[in-house]
Amino acid sequence: MFLISLFVLIFGVLINYLVIKNYQILNLSILLDKEYYKPQSFHKKPILCFGGTSIYVLFFTIILFFEIRSLDHFFLIGTASFLMGLIEDLRIKLRPIFRLILFLVIFFITIQYLNINISNLTVNFLNKIFDEYYYLKIIFITLCFVFIINGANLIDGFNGLLTIHSLIILFIINLINYYFFNYDLLIFGVISFFTILSFAIFNFPKAKLFLGDSGSYLIGALISYLVIQTSNHNSNIPSFFFSCLLYYLFFEVFFSFFRKLFYEKKNPLIPDQYHFHMLLFYKIKKGRVSNPNFATSFCLNFIYLLTLLPVFYFYDENLFLNYYFFILIIIYTFSYFKIRINK
Repeated sequence: MFLISLFVLIFGVLINYLVIKNYQILNLSILLDKEYYKPQSFHKKPILCFGGTSIYVLFFTIILFFEIRSLDHFFLIGTASFLMGLIEDLRIKLRPIFRLILFLVIFFITIQYLNINISNLTVNFLNKIFDEYYYLKIIFITLCFVFIINGANLIDGFNGLLTIHSLIILFIINLINYYFFNYDLLIFGVISFFTILSFAIFNFPKAKLFLGDSGSYLIGALISYLVIQTSNHNSNIPSFFFSCLLYYLFFEVFFSFFRKLFYEKKNPLIPDQYHFHMLLFYKIKKGRVSNPNFATSFCLNFIYLLTLLPVFYFYDENLFLNYYFFILIIIYTFSYFKIRINK
């Protein structure tokens, strides 16, 4: 395990370093992010969106090189997510509604084909519904993937925000699988962790590489798949433990959709600059912090870690985790409007 981790980290760092130094020779200029006009953009010079490609190539190269067959199950989902994002990185524009429908259709078919299941729901009425109506379960799992993937894409606005957030989630998942002897999932999680870490070195605190949509979609898919499988293999841990773990990625999408639709009365699929991390950035910037981009990523991930402390302590208390998940949602909503009103 240590040798695989070291190999992944060194090989990943080497790939990213060589690409940064030689992207013009490699004809990768098409992946430069020059679109400063985007509401979610906060950079002032072209940055190479190669992170998704490096993570994809490194991840599946390791699987083939070490013949880790237990991870082949993820290949279709990972490839679909990566290619959907790469279309955007290559400036092939798709209408938001068409992209959403394409996502739903692709994941619905893929999840059904791979027979991906959620078997550890600690919500009895959902279990009864899903036992009776198979396709409702597939739709539910599809929505889980789509929410987390889009959540990853939404918070990928600042250096290190998504990468550090995903590293925290993967570290916790790896601890669970190590503690409960789920070694196949542990190998999956460790490779994911060090693959993303090899990119994060070039993305935080100063960005020399961006993930691009291909990277954020792939990370979202990695997290979704690993969390579902970890939940399935650990029936002693309530499903709301994992809901609390993913609350920021999930609720950022859910809240933003209804905020735009009802509060601002506009198309909920069009990007804007009123997401939580953007408002916090403006707030920090007003305080004349020397590097508000760095400070925003650090603050949000630090707060996220603090909110998880009760989750660790009561990891097997289903009732507490149910209530605490909704407490987290209330805290997020209250904090959002407090920052927005004072913006």
